[in-house]
Amino acid sequence: ICEESDSALKSTHDSQLAILVTSLMSFESWKKKTQENPICFAGHSLGQVTALICAGTISFEEGIVFASERAKETQKCADSHGGSMAALLGADTKSASQLCDSFPELWIANDNAPGQIVIAGNNESINKAVENARDFAIKKAVLLPVNGAFHTPYMNDAAQALESVLSNMTFNDPVSGVASNDDGRAYTKGNVWKEKLSIHVARPVKWRDCMDAVALLEPEKAYEVGFGSTLTGLAKRCTPDLTVESIYGVEN
Repeated sequence: ICEESDSALKSTHDSQLAILVTSLMSFESWKKKTQENPICFAGHSLGQVTALICAGTISFEEGIVFASERAKETQKCADSHGGSMAALLGADTKSASQLCDSFPELWIANDNAPGQIVIAGNNESINKAVENARDFAIKKAVLLPVNGAFHTPYMNDAAQALESVLSNMTFNDPVSGVASNDDGRAYTKGNVWKEKLSIHVARPVKWRDCMDAVALLEPEKAYEVGFGSTLTGLAKRCTPDLTVESIYGVEN
């Protein structure tokens, strides 16, 4: 799929599996070259599955099956409930919460970094929120090219469906702690993820808290593994004193 035209990656299901597999390839290449042992792992949304495979909590095979089911079930919810998402630039959690409270079925979906929060929910409410963001002292609001309100209660059916998938999976203790999107804590026990991987699709991604958890361990350096440098930029805003490098591709 990755070697075909871009149209092959327009499917949410296929693109998420492609992101997962290529990220894992980059991690394996980096690890083989550096022989380093990370002191903590963290992943944003789908990246949390990547992190758990890299940390040895779940196997590659079961991780692929779960990611496939996760994409399928969340897309089902998106098709059933609709919804959309928007990025709020120059917003804090207080102003974003006030904006969401002003319109029906609107929630914070990602707390990514200081000045960057993503909201999601009802299509009409999202459009009104974007139009009125400045009234809440928010610098700018931008609609995201996403069909669905991910990491909101619109995904509750997906969370429930994933419970049965997770009940048949094996969870090992990670080689190092893995930060959880839903509370920002780094967990060193594998059994907590049977519940966390289901509920996290319907709860906001607290990425800022995840970065705080990583910073508490005082790492010498952090690496973003996978295509692009979005998380590198967010890390620099969350933890400006932390050196971050983006690595992608086997040549790295």
